[in-house]
Amino acid sequence: MISKTADNSIVLAPEDDMPVPGFMPGIMVGGPYARSYRREYITLSATKWVAGGGALIWMAIYGSGWVEWSAFVTFYVLNMLGIAIGYHRLFAHRAFKTSQPMEYLFGIMAQMAAIGSLVKWAVDHRRHHRHTDRPGDAHSPLYDSHGNPQTGWRAFYMSHFGWVLDDTYTVHEAYGKGLLDSPAAQYCHRTRWLWFIVSIFVLPALWGLAFAATWQQLVGTILIGGGLRSLLVLHALLSLSSIGHLYGSQNFKGTQNSRNNFFLALLTLGEGWHNNHHHHANSAHFKMRWYEIDMSGSLILLLEKIGLVWDVQLAPKYRVSSEGELVFKSKTTA
Repeated sequence: MISKTADNSIVLAPEDDMPVPGFMPGIMVGGPYARSYRREYITLSATKWVAGGGALIWMAIYGSGWVEWSAFVTFYVLNMLGIAIGYHRLFAHRAFKTSQPMEYLFGIMAQMAAIGSLVKWAVDHRRHHRHTDRPGDAHSPLYDSHGNPQTGWRAFYMSHFGWVLDDTYTVHEAYGKGLLDSPAAQYCHRTRWLWFIVSIFVLPALWGLAFAATWQQLVGTILIGGGLRSLLVLHALLSLSSIGHLYGSQNFKGTQNSRNNFFLALLTLGEGWHNNHHHHANSAHFKMRWYEIDMSGSLILLLEKIGLVWDVQLAPKYRVSSEGELVFKSKTTA
């Protein structure tokens, strides 16, 4: 059923199976939510670009050293772990279970990646999996959010960043199972601006106060460890939607275009094994071949061993055939 709200936005109920040209079930077009999140993402991105650009100018004038770059590396790793373990494998896919205090910890770590609402990210990602590289996908290089085919630079731009600024909005009730009633997820959603400030300013400032010997190092730590770091975290993550669906290899070939990309996997602590993930979406570990290092998945397995997480979902075991293809270990090569 298609319905219109008081402000003339269009809502398709999640139970609708018949697509309408330009729209899909569970997607709202226009309205206050779409405008609100567009303003939010513009604010987040503009802040990061200004701070990141300021970091480059600052380095050209004052240089940089171990204090600034140790902050950059530390908070980059924590942000990526928050994205991979918190945003993605816990809240979006429920690939493992943990205690409520740990949910709050993973949620706050995720929120400090400063890429917007945990709930909004998770429902967008679930929508992406439901319609991967087909009309309805929130950020495919093959179709825009209205289901229109796209190619070339527009395809890259829309899948990388343009999708967060368009006029569509994923209906939370359609894709928010286990999120709308999660105290941790809702707390992170409500306090997301607090964690943005903590991530981009407060923690780098505390790092600088602890280790900097001069005021130049302190300012440089805030700009490099806060602004530049958060900007690069953002675009490393966005690259999974653009580069991760255009360039790389496929262990599992099918209708969707996801790719494994070694460079992205390094930048995102394992998230770059994107084709593996799409084939086994609920697996907490993305490694299929010996060289596919998934640091985030390995950390989840370590946490399982010490009892902090449990019911960890894993993909079936594969082996490499003589032709170089992945096959189930329980099967013989033909």
